[in-house]
Amino acid sequence: MNFLQPWVLWGLPLIAIPVVIHLMHKRRHRVVEWGAMMFLLDGAKLSRGRQRLREILLLAMRTLAVLGLLLGVGRPIAGGWVGRVGGEAVDTIIVVVDRSASMAEHVQGAPESKLAAGMRALRGALEVTSAPELVMIDAVRPGRAQRFTSAADLSVLGMDEATAAASDMPAAFETAVTYLQESAAGRSEIWVVSDGQSSDWAPADGRWQGLAAAMNDLPAGVRVRLTLDQTERAENLGVRVTRVRRVVEDGAAELVLDAVVNRASAAEGSRDTAMRVDLAIEVGGARSVAELEMVGSEARLQGHRIPVDSVDEEGFGVVELVADGRPSDDRFWFVFGDDPTLETLVVSEDEDVERIARIASELPFDPTLRLTSRGIEPTEFDGATGLAGTSLVIWQAALPEEGGEVAALLEGFIGTGGVILFLPPGAADGAGPRYRGVRWGTWNEVVVGDEGASPETWRADDDLLATGVDGTPIPVGEVELYRWCEIDVDGSAYTHQTLASLPGAERLLVRAGTPSGGAYFLGTWPTPGAGNLAAQGIVLVAMIQRAVDLASLSQRSASWRDAGAVELGADWRPTEEAGRGALSALDVSSGVVSNGDQWLALNRPDSEDEAALHPIASLTELFGDVDVVTAEVARSSVKDDGGLLEEIWRVFMVLALIGVLAEALLCVTEGDAPPVNDDPEEAAA
Repeated sequence: MNFLQPWVLWGLPLIAIPVVIHLMHKRRHRVVEWGAMMFLLDGAKLSRGRQRLREILLLAMRTLAVLGLLLGVGRPIAGGWVGRVGGEAVDTIIVVVDRSASMAEHVQGAPESKLAAGMRALRGALEVTSAPELVMIDAVRPGRAQRFTSAADLSVLGMDEATAAASDMPAAFETAVTYLQESAAGRSEIWVVSDGQSSDWAPADGRWQGLAAAMNDLPAGVRVRLTLDQTERAENLGVRVTRVRRVVEDGAAELVLDAVVNRASAAEGSRDTAMRVDLAIEVGGARSVAELEMVGSEARLQGHRIPVDSVDEEGFGVVELVADGRPSDDRFWFVFGDDPTLETLVVSEDEDVERIARIASELPFDPTLRLTSRGIEPTEFDGATGLAGTSLVIWQAALPEEGGEVAALLEGFIGTGGVILFLPPGAADGAGPRYRGVRWGTWNEVVVGDEGASPETWRADDDLLATGVDGTPIPVGEVELYRWCEIDVDGSAYTHQTLASLPGAERLLVRAGTPSGGAYFLGTWPTPGAGNLAAQGIVLVAMIQRAVDLASLSQRSASWRDAGAVELGADWRPTEEAGRGALSALDVSSGVVSNGDQWLALNRPDSEDEAALHPIASLTELFGDVDVVTAEVARSSVKDDGGLLEEIWRVFMVLALIGVLAEALLCVTEGDAPPVNDDPEEAAA
């Protein structure tokens, strides 16, 4: 048993107060020998034993009352049958399951993964819960809350299987809070199964502050129960392929492969120990082994050549390490094929906008890609012919009319995986056409001499402004604007996501569509007169290059993506079943999939290779004043504590009440009290 307010335990010596008072009361009376009393004492001997028992019971009840009061204020928590008896009844329980790649880890020789251990504890609690409504949220697909009726349903829904994707815990809590708000639920609890990995929880994400406030504002209140497995692994190796290219020399074809093996260890100094690493590489059924010497935390395989059939211009393979406690990073899938030329089409009415956009789109970000661009005026746009071979369109002109010919052509372009970045026209006045539920408002300008406006909030965890794979954030806050155009969103059938906003919640960058393809609306220009977007450079180049990379998925015959970063249609099929769960969707599993024309390798995100676990105390701080209960998962597969810990302060308050009532009953004088005579003369007589 643990306590949420352990400082109260310092008051345990107070239970000695009844004993001290009892002893002091006995010493207050002085014994005087008087011969006439001997007859009275002989008569009292018969009731002395009963009187002593009564005194002992009184002392015990008073001590029990003080002890129960102290422990109840300390808010004790316990599992097993004690937690089941003393726990608080709730109306709705929302279960948030972290199925990220790190949850597949086995630590310290444990027979089950972190996810399996957490789900075992969760099932133990669900089997005894009396909550009438149960809701599940998958943190790797956090946009949907799904009802279920029993613990067995979680297996059917695939919650027992870790994925190759990353979890988005802030988004999962957003979905949970929205569900509680819309359903007007009564007393609710959010149960979380996770390992607390920092990259999944994103503690620096600005959404946490708003989530804590929203949970505090729920009329019936909510409690968060964190079931965490933060056992650190002793040592782990992970592999990642960084580059594969197919070369043909003298009629012979080879793959040139670069890979890196990383070592993580909790033991200080163990990374400095030299070790040999065997790296197995399989392509087209042929298997070979490359030996690496590792000193420190990293070993690299550079320019490793693998002979392949010259007829096979496309294909896939896998690189594997000897299996260890974290199987999710022991293999990495790759595909190869001819890389296309990616063209950016700039449709602009302003020459400066066209020039800057073309320069940014041609800066190389992947040595295997060939990047080109061309610019035209809006009147020169010739529809389908102009879009042929194009990956990204930067459209700086009036929006196309919904239902018109140009809008239909652009929709067809987006439907094939293309991406369009819309910039406002120079004459935007709030009365123009609406496209995908978005209309340009009016231009805002800063008075000459005043400071410009900088983005106040932006999505650093996803899409065009996400933090780099090396953990370096894009300096969005350094952008300073002197002219920007309002973006009016009408809440149409399209999904709109604000990726960046200015002070006053004014939208600066909006996405209308999915991250794997769609339309983006940027409410400013990259010209010097509009701000320092071009002069600062990093933000503009990152946005355009990432848009090009997203669009390239539809043109590459073979490409790589993070699991969970792209939604696959029904025409995609797995080409290799190894490493794929039976219930998990294709897009959150590792492996190679194909739609007949393209190959796609899906692997864990870079963030899932991080070993950093956020401290439990820091995780609870994310929820502000919300009531949070934490529990550690038992690592043994045999021992079962009966599920999640429950707060059982009511049990001790009941004990305190019993002690007070029993003490009152024992203090009642035995027999009838003598009558009281209020007449002083009669009393004197």
